[in-house]
Amino acid sequence: MTFKKRQFILLLLFLSCSIFFIIGMTAYESEAVPFVVYAAMFLIGGILFIAAIAYMWLKMRCPHCKKPYPSEGWIEIEYCPYCGEPYDD
Repeated sequence: MTFKKRQFILLLLFLSCSIFFIIGMTAYESEAVPFVVYAAMFLIGGILFIAAIAYMWLKMRCPHCKKPYPSEGWIEIEYCPYCGEPYDD
């Protein structure tokens, strides 16, 4: 799997987590929506957030030296700052 695909999957996980949290917050403020609905939205958002963190910790690594990608500026990065090898072979 290429580096760009891994970035895209991570972005989708974080965006879906955010969407579920926002839906849960707006449903909480509504009188017509029962407690179970917004509690489920928060729960789904929390599970997706944990999945995104786990994916980032397990899959967002250099394929050569297996060190994690730097936490800032990794969107435009092409080479590993630790071993100097390109991320995409």
